[in-house]
Amino acid sequence: MAKNRKNLDDIVIASARHQLTIDRVNTTPFTNHAALKTIGSALAILALYLYGWADSIEAAVRVLVSNTEIPAPTLTDAHASKLLRSITQDLVITVLAFGLFSLLRNTPDRKRSAPKAAMAFGIAFAIINFGMAVMLGTGTLLSLTGLQSNEYPHPIIDAGSTTQALYILDGVLAGPTEELVMLALVVVLLRKINLGWTWITLVAIALRLPFHLYYGWASFALSLWVIGIILLYRRTNLILPIILAHCAKNLIGGLAAFNILPILALAALVILILGFSMYAVLNYLIKSYRPAPKTS
Repeated sequence: MAKNRKNLDDIVIASARHQLTIDRVNTTPFTNHAALKTIGSALAILALYLYGWADSIEAAVRVLVSNTEIPAPTLTDAHASKLLRSITQDLVITVLAFGLFSLLRNTPDRKRSAPKAAMAFGIAFAIINFGMAVMLGTGTLLSLTGLQSNEYPHPIIDAGSTTQALYILDGVLAGPTEELVMLALVVVLLRKINLGWTWITLVAIALRLPFHLYYGWASFALSLWVIGIILLYRRTNLILPIILAHCAKNLIGGLAAFNILPILALAALVILILGFSMYAVLNYLIKSYRPAPKTS
């Protein structure tokens, strides 16, 4: 029994290592006018990035440098117009980023597997929440040294249902904007100029961290989030499950802030998604890479 268990462990470990080397992005490098296409694409991505997050980066850096706690804002109906502008901006970024992504990527494989997409969603959700958990734990430790650590500043609610819905929608739209600009576009462009995955990961981290610096120095632990979803995207070439996982994480956080979901239901949902993803990964590794039985 112990020998069989060891053999199964060896299979899973070998399979997991093999997964990290699989690259299904298969991006064809630029050929004609490569330099011009590269510069134009990079400038377009940078323009989208600054358009969407320049103000957030400035505010986040100020919080980090001042080493102060973020006070909880009050959400009132007066914020509805500001939320509408933010939602409009997010939609513009999403449309433009998806258009550029469609131009840069190769023609996608039309054969899609719903179970694999569901598994990718579960894994992405687990990666995102693991990164957040590590960041919060790191922040707690750093606070012992006098470095301020902040959680997400959920607002004090003093607004009607319409404004609340706009606030939640604004948070959910971070999924497509961030994952298209800072993951999908970064990967396809840098692969088209033959940069390796280490450089891709460093660029993605450099884009993702600045506007999260309001969490404090612990925000650098979010690099685990970036590394994890890049490995997942490289392995699956599926961006939609990653976007939906990010949307789900922000939706759950938004609903919890409004006490719309009881805490037990929220915990059950998180455990269900994490449990599904872990089971799916283990089951896939065992089934796909178990050595074929010897034939006489």
